[in-house]
Amino acid sequence: MGPGQSVVIYLIYLAVVEPVRRTIHSSGSRIAKNITSATLGAFVPCVAKCQLMHPSAARMSPTLSDRAAAVKGRLNQISNQLQASDPKQIGQVGTMSQSKNFEIAIVGGGISGLTLAIALYHRSIPVHVYEQAPAFGEIGAGVSFSPNALQAMKVCHQGIHEAFEKVCTRNLWPSKQKVWFDYLDGYEDAVNGAGKQDAAFTISNSLGQNGVHRAHFLDELVKLVPKDIASFGKRLNDLTENENGKMVMTFDDGTSAEADAVIGCDGIKSRVRQALVGADHPSAAPVYTHKYAYRGLVAMEDAVAAIGEERAQNACIYVGNDVPS
Repeated sequence: MGPGQSVVIYLIYLAVVEPVRRTIHSSGSRIAKNITSATLGAFVPCVAKCQLMHPSAARMSPTLSDRAAAVKGRLNQISNQLQASDPKQIGQVGTMSQSKNFEIAIVGGGISGLTLAIALYHRSIPVHVYEQAPAFGEIGAGVSFSPNALQAMKVCHQGIHEAFEKVCTRNLWPSKQKVWFDYLDGYEDAVNGAGKQDAAFTISNSLGQNGVHRAHFLDELVKLVPKDIASFGKRLNDLTENENGKMVMTFDDGTSAEADAVIGCDGIKSRVRQALVGADHPSAAPVYTHKYAYRGLVAMEDAVAAIGEERAQNACIYVGNDVPS
Protein backbone atom coordinates (compact mmCIF):
# COMPACT_ATOMS: atom_id res chain seq x y z
CA MET A 1 0.00 0.00 0.00
CA GLY A 2 1.36 3.41 -0.94
CA PRO A 3 1.44 6.59 1.16
CA GLY A 4 -1.74 7.84 -0.46
CA GLN A 5 -3.77 4.90 0.78
CA SER A 6 -2.16 5.18 4.20
CA VAL A 7 -3.29 8.77 4.49
CA VAL A 8 -6.84 7.80 3.48
CA ILE A 9 -7.10 5.45 6.43
CA TYR A 10 -5.24 7.81 8.74
CA LEU A 11 -7.55 10.69 7.95
CA ILE A 12 -10.62 8.74 8.99
CA TYR A 13 -9.17 9.09 12.47
CA LEU A 14 -9.55 12.85 12.07
CA ALA A 15 -13.00 12.44 10.55
CA VAL A 16 -14.56 9.98 13.00
CA VAL A 17 -12.64 9.75 16.25
CA GLU A 18 -11.68 13.40 16.73
CA PRO A 19 -15.26 14.78 16.49
CA VAL A 20 -16.39 12.20 19.07
CA ARG A 21 -13.46 13.13 21.29
CA ARG A 22 -14.38 16.81 21.05
CA THR A 23 -17.97 15.94 21.98
CA ILE A 24 -16.67 14.20 25.10
CA HIS A 25 -14.45 17.14 26.08
CA SER A 26 -17.30 19.58 25.61
CA SER A 27 -19.43 17.66 28.14
CA GLY A 28 -17.55 19.33 30.97
CA SER A 29 -17.22 16.34 33.31
CA ARG A 30 -13.83 15.55 34.82
CA ILE A 31 -14.00 11.91 33.71
CA ALA A 32 -15.04 12.91 30.21
CA LYS A 33 -12.16 15.36 29.85
CA ASN A 34 -9.74 12.57 30.73
CA ILE A 35 -10.89 10.52 27.75
CA THR A 36 -8.37 11.00 24.95
CA SER A 37 -8.22 10.06 21.30
CA ALA A 38 -6.32 6.95 22.31
CA THR A 39 -9.15 5.85 24.59
CA LEU A 40 -11.63 6.03 21.75
CA GLY A 41 -9.06 4.31 19.60
CA ALA A 42 -9.50 1.26 21.79
CA PHE A 43 -12.88 0.81 20.12
CA VAL A 44 -11.35 1.07 16.65
CA PRO A 45 -7.86 -0.37 17.13
CA CYS A 46 -6.38 0.29 13.71
CA VAL A 47 -7.58 3.89 13.62
CA ALA A 48 -5.46 5.00 16.57
CA LYS A 49 -2.44 3.18 15.15
CA CYS A 50 -2.89 5.01 11.85
CA GLN A 51 -1.48 8.14 13.47
CA LEU A 52 1.94 6.59 12.97
CA MET A 53 1.54 6.88 9.20
CA HIS A 54 0.82 10.60 9.14
CA PRO A 55 4.49 11.82 8.98
CA SER A 56 4.90 9.88 5.73
CA ALA A 57 2.90 12.58 3.97
CA ALA A 58 5.97 14.83 4.12
CA ARG A 59 7.94 12.30 2.07
CA MET A 60 5.43 11.90 -0.76
CA SER A 61 6.15 12.68 -4.36
CA PRO A 62 4.35 15.79 -5.73
CA THR A 63 1.73 13.57 -7.42
CA LEU A 64 1.00 11.59 -4.27
CA SER A 65 1.11 14.75 -2.20
CA ASP A 66 -1.50 16.42 -4.41
CA ARG A 67 -3.72 13.34 -4.24
CA ALA A 68 -3.33 13.15 -0.48
CA ALA A 69 -4.26 16.83 -0.21
CA ALA A 70 -7.41 16.15 -2.18
CA VAL A 71 -8.27 13.21 0.05
CA LYS A 72 -7.59 15.31 3.13
CA GLY A 73 -9.96 17.98 1.85
CA ARG A 74 -12.63 15.36 1.27
CA LEU A 75 -12.28 13.91 4.75
CA ASN A 76 -12.17 17.36 6.33
CA GLN A 77 -15.59 17.81 4.73
CA ILE A 78 -16.67 14.58 6.41
CA SER A 79 -15.33 15.88 9.72
CA ASN A 80 -17.24 19.15 9.35
CA GLN A 81 -20.46 17.28 8.62
CA LEU A 82 -19.94 15.17 11.73
CA GLN A 83 -19.38 18.24 13.87
CA ALA A 84 -22.57 19.75 12.49
CA SER A 85 -24.62 16.95 14.05
CA ASP A 86 -26.92 18.04 16.85
CA PRO A 87 -25.05 17.05 20.06
CA LYS A 88 -28.36 16.74 21.89
CA GLN A 89 -29.40 13.94 19.54
CA ILE A 90 -26.15 11.96 19.57
CA GLY A 91 -26.61 8.67 21.39
CA GLN A 92 -30.41 8.68 21.38
CA VAL A 93 -31.91 5.42 20.22
CA GLY A 94 -33.55 5.73 16.83
CA THR A 95 -32.35 9.27 16.20
CA MET A 96 -31.64 9.84 12.51
CA SER A 97 -30.76 12.97 10.56
CA GLN A 98 -29.95 13.66 6.93
CA SER A 99 -27.70 10.93 5.53
CA LYS A 100 -24.11 11.87 4.67
CA ASN A 101 -22.79 11.49 1.12
CA PHE A 102 -19.92 9.14 1.90
CA GLU A 103 -19.64 5.55 3.12
CA ILE A 104 -17.48 3.96 5.77
CA ALA A 105 -16.53 0.27 5.67
CA ILE A 106 -15.68 -1.58 8.88
CA VAL A 107 -13.72 -4.80 8.57
CA GLY A 108 -14.53 -7.00 11.56
CA GLY A 109 -17.82 -7.49 13.38
CA GLY A 110 -16.69 -8.10 16.94
CA ILE A 111 -17.33 -5.82 19.90
CA SER A 112 -15.10 -3.04 18.53
CA GLY A 113 -16.47 -3.15 14.99
CA LEU A 114 -20.10 -3.31 16.04
CA THR A 115 -19.68 -0.53 18.61
CA LEU A 116 -18.25 1.74 15.94
CA ALA A 117 -20.98 0.73 13.48
CA ILE A 118 -23.67 1.65 16.02
CA ALA A 119 -22.07 5.05 16.64
CA LEU A 120 -21.90 5.84 12.93
CA TYR A 121 -25.30 4.43 11.97
CA HIS A 122 -27.15 6.45 14.60
CA ARG A 123 -25.44 9.59 13.28
CA SER A 124 -26.84 8.79 9.81
CA ILE A 125 -23.37 7.98 8.47
CA PRO A 126 -23.57 5.27 5.79
CA VAL A 127 -21.63 2.32 7.17
CA HIS A 128 -21.28 -1.35 6.32
CA VAL A 129 -19.61 -4.14 8.31
CA TYR A 130 -17.71 -6.95 6.60
CA GLU A 131 -17.31 -9.98 8.86
CA GLN A 132 -15.50 -13.19 7.93
CA ALA A 133 -17.69 -15.41 10.15
CA PRO A 134 -21.11 -16.63 8.98
CA ALA A 135 -22.85 -14.54 11.68
CA PHE A 136 -22.10 -12.10 14.47
CA GLY A 137 -20.50 -14.03 17.30
CA GLU A 138 -17.73 -13.83 19.89
CA ILE A 139 -15.55 -16.53 21.41
CA GLY A 140 -13.21 -16.41 24.36
CA ALA A 141 -13.42 -15.48 28.00
CA GLY A 142 -15.03 -12.52 29.70
CA VAL A 143 -13.85 -8.95 29.28
CA SER A 144 -13.78 -6.00 31.67
CA PHE A 145 -14.00 -2.29 30.90
CA SER A 146 -12.46 0.80 32.48
CA PRO A 147 -14.46 3.87 33.59
CA ASN A 148 -13.24 5.74 30.50
CA ALA A 149 -14.47 2.94 28.26
CA LEU A 150 -17.94 3.15 29.81
CA GLN A 151 -17.98 6.91 29.27
CA ALA A 152 -17.05 6.31 25.62
CA MET A 153 -19.93 3.83 25.31
CA LYS A 154 -22.36 6.53 26.40
CA VAL A 155 -20.93 9.01 23.90
CA CYS A 156 -21.04 6.51 21.05
CA HIS A 157 -24.64 5.56 21.82
CA GLN A 158 -26.58 5.28 25.06
CA GLY A 159 -27.87 1.88 23.99
CA ILE A 160 -24.32 0.47 24.07
CA HIS A 161 -24.00 1.36 27.73
CA GLU A 162 -27.45 -0.05 28.44
CA ALA A 163 -26.44 -3.30 26.72
CA PHE A 164 -23.36 -3.44 28.95
CA GLU A 165 -25.41 -2.89 32.10
CA LYS A 166 -27.85 -5.62 31.07
CA VAL A 167 -25.22 -8.36 30.92
CA CYS A 168 -22.57 -7.03 33.33
CA THR A 169 -21.58 -8.74 36.58
CA ARG A 170 -19.82 -6.99 39.49
CA ASN A 171 -18.48 -7.69 42.95
CA LEU A 172 -21.28 -9.02 45.17
CA TRP A 173 -20.39 -7.25 48.40
CA PRO A 174 -21.62 -3.61 48.64
CA SER A 175 -18.38 -2.70 50.40
CA LYS A 176 -16.43 -3.95 47.37
CA GLN A 177 -18.29 -2.05 44.64
CA LYS A 178 -15.34 0.25 43.92
CA VAL A 179 -12.68 -2.47 44.16
CA TRP A 180 -10.93 -3.41 40.93
CA PHE A 181 -8.87 -6.17 42.56
CA ASP A 182 -7.69 -7.19 46.00
CA TYR A 183 -4.13 -8.53 45.66
CA LEU A 184 -2.97 -11.31 47.95
CA ASP A 185 0.40 -13.00 48.46
CA GLY A 186 0.00 -16.46 47.01
CA TYR A 187 2.88 -17.81 49.12
CA GLU A 188 1.71 -16.37 52.44
CA ASP A 189 -0.26 -18.58 54.83
CA ALA A 190 -0.69 -16.04 57.65
CA VAL A 191 -4.29 -15.15 58.59
CA ASN A 192 -5.78 -12.40 60.70
CA GLY A 193 -7.89 -12.75 63.82
CA ALA A 194 -10.93 -13.61 61.73
CA GLY A 195 -9.07 -16.52 60.16
CA LYS A 196 -8.69 -14.81 56.77
CA GLN A 197 -5.69 -13.61 54.82
CA ASP A 198 -5.47 -9.84 54.50
CA ALA A 199 -4.95 -8.29 51.10
CA ALA A 200 -1.43 -7.04 50.46
CA PHE A 201 -2.94 -4.06 48.63
CA THR A 202 -6.10 -3.05 46.77
CA ILE A 203 -6.67 -1.17 43.52
CA SER A 204 -9.96 0.73 43.33
CA ASN A 205 -11.59 3.10 40.87
CA SER A 206 -14.92 4.82 40.32
CA LEU A 207 -16.39 1.74 38.62
CA GLY A 208 -14.91 -1.22 40.45
CA GLN A 209 -14.65 -4.65 38.90
CA ASN A 210 -17.04 -5.46 36.09
CA GLY A 211 -17.24 -8.14 33.48
CA VAL A 212 -19.33 -9.31 30.56
CA HIS A 213 -19.42 -12.52 28.59
CA ARG A 214 -18.29 -11.44 25.13
CA ALA A 215 -21.03 -13.32 23.28
CA HIS A 216 -23.79 -12.05 25.59
CA PHE A 217 -22.64 -8.45 25.13
CA LEU A 218 -22.45 -8.80 21.35
CA ASP A 219 -25.94 -10.33 21.25
CA GLU A 220 -27.28 -7.13 22.83
CA LEU A 221 -25.27 -4.81 20.56
CA VAL A 222 -26.65 -6.48 17.42
CA LYS A 223 -30.12 -5.24 18.38
CA LEU A 224 -29.01 -1.61 17.88
CA VAL A 225 -28.45 -1.82 14.11
CA PRO A 226 -30.49 -3.22 11.19
CA LYS A 227 -29.67 -6.68 9.87
CA ASP A 228 -28.67 -5.37 6.43
CA ILE A 229 -25.80 -3.35 7.85
CA ALA A 230 -23.46 -6.36 7.63
CA SER A 231 -22.18 -8.86 5.08
CA PHE A 232 -20.90 -12.20 6.35
CA GLY A 233 -18.39 -14.68 5.01
CA LYS A 234 -16.21 -11.73 3.94
CA ARG A 235 -12.59 -12.48 4.77
CA LEU A 236 -10.48 -9.54 3.57
CA ASN A 237 -7.78 -10.47 1.09
CA ASP A 238 -6.52 -7.12 -0.18
CA LEU A 239 -7.10 -3.39 0.17
CA THR A 240 -6.25 -0.95 -2.62
CA GLU A 241 -7.20 2.50 -3.88
CA ASN A 242 -8.80 2.98 -7.31
CA GLU A 243 -8.50 5.87 -9.74
CA ASN A 244 -11.53 7.58 -8.17
CA GLY A 245 -9.96 7.70 -4.73
CA LYS A 246 -12.21 4.94 -3.40
CA MET A 247 -10.84 2.16 -1.22
CA VAL A 248 -11.44 -1.25 -2.81
CA MET A 249 -11.72 -4.33 -0.62
CA THR A 250 -11.34 -7.75 -2.22
CA PHE A 251 -12.41 -10.83 -0.31
CA ASP A 252 -11.44 -14.49 -0.34
CA ASP A 253 -14.80 -15.43 -1.86
CA GLY A 254 -13.91 -13.49 -5.03
CA THR A 255 -16.20 -10.52 -4.37
CA SER A 256 -15.19 -6.91 -3.84
CA ALA A 257 -16.65 -3.73 -2.35
CA GLU A 258 -15.82 -0.02 -2.31
CA ALA A 259 -15.95 2.64 0.38
CA ASP A 260 -14.65 6.16 0.96
CA ALA A 261 -12.68 4.95 3.97
CA VAL A 262 -11.96 1.60 5.60
CA ILE A 263 -11.52 1.07 9.33
CA GLY A 264 -9.96 -2.13 10.61
CA CYS A 265 -11.55 -3.75 13.65
CA ASP A 266 -10.35 -7.20 12.67
CA GLY A 267 -8.33 -8.14 15.70
CA ILE A 268 -4.81 -9.22 16.48
CA LYS A 269 -4.30 -10.75 13.02
CA SER A 270 -5.72 -7.71 11.25
CA ARG A 271 -5.53 -7.76 7.46
CA VAL A 272 -6.25 -4.02 7.44
CA ARG A 273 -3.20 -3.40 9.58
CA GLN A 274 -1.09 -5.51 7.24
CA ALA A 275 -2.32 -3.53 4.25
CA LEU A 276 -1.65 -0.28 6.07
CA VAL A 277 1.89 -0.87 7.33
CA GLY A 278 3.05 -3.56 4.90
CA ALA A 279 3.28 -7.32 5.36
CA ASP A 280 6.91 -7.13 6.48
CA HIS A 281 6.39 -4.45 9.14
CA PRO A 282 7.04 -5.58 12.75
CA SER A 283 3.49 -4.65 13.74
CA ALA A 284 1.87 -6.55 10.87
CA ALA A 285 1.67 -9.86 12.74
CA PRO A 286 1.16 -10.79 16.40
CA VAL A 287 4.27 -11.61 18.43
CA TYR A 288 4.46 -14.05 21.33
CA THR A 289 4.96 -12.08 24.56
CA HIS A 290 6.04 -15.11 26.63
CA LYS A 291 3.03 -14.54 28.87
CA TYR A 292 0.08 -16.87 29.21
CA ALA A 293 -2.93 -17.53 31.42
CA TYR A 294 -5.13 -20.47 32.26
CA ARG A 295 -8.82 -19.83 32.74
CA GLY A 296 -11.51 -22.04 34.13
CA LEU A 297 -14.96 -22.02 35.72
CA VAL A 298 -15.70 -23.10 39.28
CA ALA A 299 -19.15 -23.39 40.85
CA MET A 300 -19.66 -20.58 43.39
CA GLU A 301 -20.34 -22.97 46.27
CA ASP A 302 -17.07 -24.78 45.54
CA ALA A 303 -15.17 -21.50 45.39
CA VAL A 304 -16.63 -20.36 48.71
CA ALA A 305 -15.66 -23.67 50.30
CA ALA A 306 -12.10 -23.35 49.00
CA ILE A 307 -11.20 -19.68 49.64
CA GLY A 308 -14.07 -18.22 51.64
CA GLU A 309 -17.04 -16.05 50.77
CA GLU A 310 -15.22 -12.71 50.54
CA ARG A 311 -12.61 -13.89 48.05
CA ALA A 312 -15.00 -16.04 46.01
CA GLN A 313 -17.68 -13.38 45.58
CA ASN A 314 -15.38 -10.42 44.87
CA ALA A 315 -12.47 -9.83 42.51
CA CYS A 316 -9.08 -10.85 43.86
CA ILE A 317 -5.72 -12.00 42.54
CA TYR A 318 -3.21 -14.25 44.27
CA VAL A 319 0.28 -13.23 43.14
CA GLY A 320 3.77 -14.64 43.61
CA ASN A 321 7.05 -15.46 41.93
CA ASP A 322 7.14 -17.00 38.46
CA VAL A 323 8.95 -20.01 39.92
CA PRO A 324 8.65 -20.88 43.64
CA SER A 325 12.00 -20.63 45.41
